[in-house]
Amino acid sequence: MVKGKISKKEKTKNKGEKKLRRPLLCDFHIHTTFSDGEMKLREVIDLYGVNGFDVIAITDHVFDTQCPLSLNMINKGAYVDNFDRYFWAIKKASTYARKKYDLLIIPGIEVTNNNVGFHILGLDIKKTIDANLSAKEVIEEIHHQEGLAIACHPYYKISELQDRQKIEETTIYLWENRERYLDLIDAWEIANRDDLFSVVGLSKLPFLANSDFHEKKHIYSWKTQIYTSKDPSSVKNAIKEQKISLALFRDETEALSSPHLAGKDYFNLAFPQLVAT
Repeated sequence: MVKGKISKKEKTKNKGEKKLRRPLLCDFHIHTTFSDGEMKLREVIDLYGVNGFDVIAITDHVFDTQCPLSLNMINKGAYVDNFDRYFWAIKKASTYARKKYDLLIIPGIEVTNNNVGFHILGLDIKKTIDANLSAKEVIEEIHHQEGLAIACHPYYKISELQDRQKIEETTIYLWENRERYLDLIDAWEIANRDDLFSVVGLSKLPFLANSDFHEKKHIYSWKTQIYTSKDPSSVKNAIKEQKISLALFRDETEALSSPHLAGKDYFNLAFPQLVAT
């Protein structure tokens, strides 16, 4: 072999190594004590860092001021009340996370409109968004900030079908009006914590899988793997281009909870067309 040149065999080997590059393990739906989460921002970073994650998004709540449920959360202080401090804290924590764990932190919020019935993640945004806006206006504002708009838990969650109040609070506005939003929403959650939404997959919609993290045990849940470089622009482009796959993140020592039984409520809500026949 001539010195300084790469053989055909070595080129083939290098191409194979690139194809086998490990995907980034990601979670884009995480809450901290800035809203209704149980863990502080630094604690969340340490938890995900020691568990080998590559990318996470901090997405604390901003609520509408029309719905009693939202007003109750606001009265409890379970929302971001100072966005300058919130985004500054994420920026500061990002430096720590990247240096200690090589963990990329993406700033975001969960725009929570319980009055209409939609929750939308704004990923990689720089300022807050009014949750009293319409869903279309929220998405447009996210895109104006060059962020991504993600539809949260867009369908019924089997894990909550034993709780009638949870069923009544289900945020299915975007799903019921999906034809209006097909060209606006960047991705739909196909999985949220332990729940899978088969309707999203069957509809061939762009998707993500997230934990909707509020407490430590929620890290063990469905996640997204992304095949790209570890920077915000590349991650956002990979989501748009759907260079992703699902991963169920579990710990072998974790004590799994008892399984939820799919009862009559589930079939009535999830498969109304079958029940009708």
